[in-house]
Amino acid sequence: MRRVIVFLTSLVLALSLSAGTANAAPQPATLKAKAQSSVGAPGSLVPVTGTLLHANRRPLTGAQVVVTIEGRPTGEGVQSLTGSGGAFEVYVPLPDDLPSSGVVELKLSFSGTAEAAASTLRLPVQLQ
Repeated sequence: MRRVIVFLTSLVLALSLSAGTANAAPQPATLKAKAQSSVGAPGSLVPVTGTLLHANRRPLTGAQVVVTIEGRPTGEGVQSLTGSGGAFEVYVPLPDDLPSSGVVELKLSFSGTAEAAASTLRLPVQLQ
């Protein structure tokens, strides 16, 4: 009888602990990307490729990735949807009014879903 009580108590504890973690917040997504060229000129296009994965390393498909240029209004971003492997490709136009030298940062953002929390990444591009 004692074994049955210990077993039932263990079972109740295990079920209550798993129910408590079911409502936990999603883990951050993994956003990986690189600019195909780390050098650009004002008015040129910078190709960016990357992948978006769940926290458990599965690809996120059909998710929106937005690329903005740091210091510019967020409404001027370029958007891309991820494909079946979580891959995306986007061509980011550099504004004509940037200085002819220096560094500009591209900010890649994923706003999150119920399965994966938001994630951001910054890529530097050297202006020439």
